[in-house]
Amino acid sequence: MKLTPSERRIEIEPVEVVLGYSGKTADTAAAIEGVKKRKKENPSQYNEIFRRAEKLVYSARKALEENDLKEVGNLMNINHQLLQ
Repeated sequence: MKLTPSERRIEIEPVEVVLGYSGKTADTAAAIEGVKKRKKENPSQYNEIFRRAEKLVYSARKALEENDLKEVGNLMNINHQLLQ
């Protein structure tokens, strides 16, 4: 896989991940279009949301590198809240 200049591989300890399936389906394309529309209507609000999400990515990478899985989970929860 080719990485972009802002990406880099990191070495982390093996991690067990549990996935849940709610059985609910979602129209991802419609959700993306909704975000595009709202961003166009409220650019400063959505630019701030995306800026915060980007900061979370860097924090999550650091937490993964430090094997701080509790912090990774906290950051995932914050990111989920941003997406609401």
